[in-house]
Amino acid sequence: MHILIISQYFWPENFRINDIALGLREKGHEVSVLTSIPNYPAGKFYNGYSFFGKKNENWNGITIYRCKQFPRGQKNALLLILNYLSFVFFASWKVIWLPKKFDKIFMFQVSPVFQIIPAIIARKRFQIPLLIQIMDLWPETLAGTSQGKNKWLIKWVGKISDYLYKKGDLLLLPFRSSFEILAKRGIAPDNLTYLPNSTESFYQPALPAVHFEKLFSGDTNFLLAGNLGEAQGIEMILDAAKQLQSKYPGLRWIMVGEGRNRNSLISRSKDMGLENIFSFPGRFSPTDIPALVARADATLLTLKCEPIFAITVPNRLQSYMACGKPIIASIDGEASEIIADANCGLSAPAGDLQKFIAIVEIFLQSSGDQRKEWGNNGRGYFLQHFERNQILEHLNSILMQEFSR
Repeated sequence: MHILIISQYFWPENFRINDIALGLREKGHEVSVLTSIPNYPAGKFYNGYSFFGKKNENWNGITIYRCKQFPRGQKNALLLILNYLSFVFFASWKVIWLPKKFDKIFMFQVSPVFQIIPAIIARKRFQIPLLIQIMDLWPETLAGTSQGKNKWLIKWVGKISDYLYKKGDLLLLPFRSSFEILAKRGIAPDNLTYLPNSTESFYQPALPAVHFEKLFSGDTNFLLAGNLGEAQGIEMILDAAKQLQSKYPGLRWIMVGEGRNRNSLISRSKDMGLENIFSFPGRFSPTDIPALVARADATLLTLKCEPIFAITVPNRLQSYMACGKPIIASIDGEASEIIADANCGLSAPAGDLQKFIAIVEIFLQSSGDQRKEWGNNGRGYFLQHFERNQILEHLNSILMQEFSR
């Protein structure tokens, strides 16, 4: 089967869709990807790429068709909007001139929802089924941002989202809690199926790497690895660290990654006098993360207290579990339920500072055996529910289905 993947983001950008594409190749499918010019997260084109640069590439046997796109810039709302709209426009134009015939379309939908439009055009052009993997549910995701207070905007975007979702032959949902939401919005239950996120196979228990040792200067070290953005609510971790600083002077907090809030978090940590216990070492290769996690005593998982995040399971949860490391979380909904069901760490309600501090103290007073048990439980739960090949087999069986048109 020849599968056309449409995604605004793809290799060399680091997104889950990269491994999905590789996995489908492993299952024997021919895979082509329609994507844009890589510029995430720095907001400028990667070295070797430009607006008028190469249009097609081959990566690990996957044909990549690149459409033009304006870079997203840094903390510039106008450039970000232009980035989103340019992908929709140029990808839709590119669809018209794609040279090959495909059997199925797989749309990897993150924000914003409008990036589904080129996939709908491809569906009409090739007269083949369209499967949409909804990573960010709209308009709920928009409602969780600063624009979410505009009720007229949310209503308008909601109607567009419903229209776009109904154009898909099947919606793949990584979160069980989103089924009821979409059903209430008129999406037929037969057009919805559960496909949880997995993670790359290199996420597994590892040995600490000697060259990372300098990052871990405390008696106890907590690690957060991933996007340092607004949604993560990392400001609360700073507040917790401030209150715990005198009682636990040997506690260190390591924030690995990039994101729109990284610079402001660094400035705030200095203003709060936390620069000696908080570190922001920047972005590492994904393959380095297991060794970093191995050296930490626990991993951190936080999201802001917003309704959309109660139906969200951040992909870093699966990564932490796969690495067999205890999790300390400030999170609501489905992700919190998974942590409790797996018994792989401790969780407090999102944004509740005092309850988060309480579970941090519970962890600090726990035994080594208890911490090892939490880590082992997480690894076992991951293998049972989220293991890569298991999820790929499920996706493969979905793609092999016949869809009535």
